[in-house]
Amino acid sequence: MPRLRPHGKHPPHGSVASLQLGRSAVYGLLRTRQLASIILGRARRIPTHALTDFIRTRLDQEAA
Repeated sequence: MPRLRPHGKHPPHGSVASLQLGRSAVYGLLRTRQLASIILGRARRIPTHALTDFIRTRLDQEAA
């Protein structure tokens, strides 16, 4: 299982592996702003805290 970088920033394809989602699903989450990202130069990166926040939010929604 891929590991999240503790304070790192992941490229979208790295997030695909972390979330076990398809590439287009991750880009869909980025497009709808359900998953936060930043742009550094020409590269889009997803901070580790954005991945954990996304997972926490989804777990809270499922528990409700």
